[in-house]
Amino acid sequence: MVGIEELLDKKPPQLSGGQQQRAALARALIRDPEVFLLDEPLSDLDAKLKTEMRTELKELHQQFPKTTIYVTHDQQEAMTLSDSVIVLNDGRIMQKAPPEKVYSAPENTFVAQFIGSPTINMFEATLESGALVADVLQRAVPIAEELQARIREKADGGLQLGVRPNDLTRTEDGAEAFLEGSVKVFEQMGDETILHLILEGTDREIRVSVPPSVIPEQGDQFQFTFDHGDAHLFDRETGEAITNGLDVPKPPA
Repeated sequence: MVGIEELLDKKPPQLSGGQQQRAALARALIRDPEVFLLDEPLSDLDAKLKTEMRTELKELHQQFPKTTIYVTHDQQEAMTLSDSVIVLNDGRIMQKAPPEKVYSAPENTFVAQFIGSPTINMFEATLESGALVADVLQRAVPIAEELQARIREKADGGLQLGVRPNDLTRTEDGAEAFLEGSVKVFEQMGDETILHLILEGTDREIRVSVPPSVIPEQGDQFQFTFDHGDAHLFDRETGEAITNGLDVPKPPA
């Protein structure tokens, strides 16, 4: 079942890291336990073997659909293997939810910044005249009256506006842009390029995901916008989420 038939005559020190993991899984499976406890089982494996073992673990869980508690610092493992993710910080549960919800609807800034790579961009903001205003933004972000009321009810102090790198869209319309910056460095990942931008008029750096065809020069200027529905708003004091997705103002009748 775990692909170690040809290894049965070998001693543990003669096995590779991946083979030892398979042997350990077999030892656990044969006991037919009610709950499996896995503590960072893939931490010592190289990237290719990790990917293979993740797939095998997923297949084994489909064959043996028993409760499995899987401890890991690798968020990719947590997101790909889990039905439910529990994010811990200093022994406290920050959020317990399905992987998609942990990513798209974080309950606080810790979860928002911990889940997702590159990490979410966070901007300090205030509510002024029916819109969110931040020093780093090229223009204010207008929001619906209902959301304004919710902000006043939930947030005593300032706000934090979060936008993930892959939710920023390049634009050449200055009137539409929320962010403008120059390229400091960039990382070509194969399926995407990560830009590190220094925002206009500040020393603040953000990260943006763009198509792999974008190959900039250092210092190149870019402008970006984002959809209201992709933005996250948090109370700066408590870090608690106020909303995941901003409500757009209704057009005048």
